Amino acid sequence: MKKALTISLVVLMIIGNACGPGLRTTASDSNYYEDLSAYRPKLSEDPTDTLKLQNPESLAFENITPVHDVTGRLNYVLDSIARINKKKNYVDGYTIQVYSGYNREEARLAKGKAMTLVPDHPSKLIYLEPNFKVKAGQFYTRLEAHKTFALLKKEFANAIIIPEKIRID
Repeated sequence: MKKALTISLVVLMIIGNACGPGLRTTASDSNYYEDLSAYRPKLSEDPTDTLKLQNPESLAFENITPVHDVTGRLNYVLDSIARINKKKNYVDGYTIQVYSGYNREEARLAKGKAMTLVPDHPSKLIYLEPNFKVKAGQFYTRLEAHKTFALLKKEFANAIIIPEKIRID
C-alpha cells in the first residue's frame, strides 16, 4: 500500500512539472520571454478613429460574384414547405386531462367542475372505449398550459398535461 502511494506521488510530481509553466519550479523558467507584438492588431492612436479600418481596400465586397448560388434551390424548398404547411389542419399542442376512468357519471361531474374552475378554457368529454376522458383547454405550448394546470391540479389530483393535435380553422 505504501509502495503504491509513493509511486503515485512520484508520478504526480513528474506530471505536474511537465504540464505547463504554472507548475514548473526551476529557476530557468522565470526568465522565459516571448515577443508576441508582431501578432497583435495595430490600433490607431486617435481614440475616435477606432472603427476605421487601416486597409479598407482589403474588404471591398462590391465586385464579388457568387460562385455557388443556392438562392433558386432554397426558394424552391421554402415554397414547397409553405405549400405543405397550408394543407395542414392541425398543429402540435397540449391539453390538460383531468379525468380518465370507466364511470360516465364521474366523467360528467369532472367536466362540469373543470368548466367552473376555468370557464375560459372549454372542457370536453371523450369516450374511447372503455374509458371516459375529460380534457380541458387547448394550448400551443406547455408553458401556456402550466398556469391552467396549476389551477386544475388543486381539485383534480390526477390531472396531467398531455400532447394533443389542435385543429386550425
